[in-house]
Amino acid sequence: MTYSFGKTVNLPIDATIAKLREALMANHLGVVSEVDVAAIFKAKMDQDHAPYKLLGICAPPLAAKVLASDLMAGALLPCNAAVYDLGNGQTRVELLDPDTMSKLSDNATLHEVAIEASKRLHAALKAL
Repeated sequence: MTYSFGKTVNLPIDATIAKLREALMANHLGVVSEVDVAAIFKAKMDQDHAPYKLLGICAPPLAAKVLASDLMAGALLPCNAAVYDLGNGQTRVELLDPDTMSKLSDNATLHEVAIEASKRLHAALKAL
C-alpha cells in the first residue's frame, strides 16, 4: 500500500520549507505545526541526525467538514509532511496521501475531503 507521495528539491531544507509554505498557502493550506526531529533526538538521546522536520498541514474548512462528520476522525488530522536533508543541497518532501485516511473509514465525507486535500497537496508539490 502506498501511503505517501513526494519530490526531491535542489534546495537546502530551510529554503525548501519556506518554498513549501508558500506553495501550500497558494493552495489554501497552511502549516499548523513543525517538529524538528533532529533537535529532539539531540536533546533527548544525545543522538545526531541529519536535518529532518515533520510538518502538520491543514485547511481549516476541510478539517471542519471531517470533524462535523466524525469526531474520532480528528485523530487522522492534520495531513503530515516529512521534510528531510538528503545531502548535497537536496531535500526530500514526502506528503502523507490523504487517500490513506479515507481508506480507514466508510465515511463518504472523509473520502470527499481526501480527494480535495490530495488535489491541493499535489498542486503545492508541483510548485516546488
